[in-house]
Amino acid sequence: MSSVLYSLAISVIATLLSISIGVMIVRRVLVNPHVAKAITRLNISFYYPHFVVALYVYLLFSFIYPYIGDYHKIYGTFEILLTYLLKEIPFVIFYLMVTYRKIERAEVDVVRLSGGGTWRLFTTVEFPKIAPQLAELAVILVSFIWTAYEIPSLVGNSFPAFLGVVFYQGYYATDISVQVTTMFWMLVTSLFFYY
Repeated sequence: MSSVLYSLAISVIATLLSISIGVMIVRRVLVNPHVAKAITRLNISFYYPHFVVALYVYLLFSFIYPYIGDYHKIYGTFEILLTYLLKEIPFVIFYLMVTYRKIERAEVDVVRLSGGGTWRLFTTVEFPKIAPQLAELAVILVSFIWTAYEIPSLVGNSFPAFLGVVFYQGYYATDISVQVTTMFWMLVTSLFFYY
């Protein structure tokens, strides 16, 4: 049960941070057209798999650990969060960029002329258009991160273990009853995301 809650908490935190930072970057890019060309450089992040980014983060922190003392549980959690943020923020940016480019300039001008600031612009014009995409992103990211294996096994803690790591260990266990139980819980998790 602790691994389920730990995995869910990490996946929700990583999803919320990725979506909020991604929305802020997209809004900043569209306000400043000079930065719009630089956003295409984020395509590079799609060439690196998740485990390669996790190895980069692990190597970065392996040099830091001798200076900050012994390894602590929070470091594995922080490494997992940092890896997912590095991979999912560009995904969020490219997912939202098309919708933000389709927002009519006239709608933005109406809000600006009526005295609305950036918050009013976001709540009345932008958010109604991106809300369905934000919901899709939340479901995609939470379901992917919650059951992922490679990043938590590379940089995560041994206890509480991430749900994907527990599933992997149970699926390849030598005891048949453990394998069947693991397959059952994998099915329950899949049905949870389906409905």
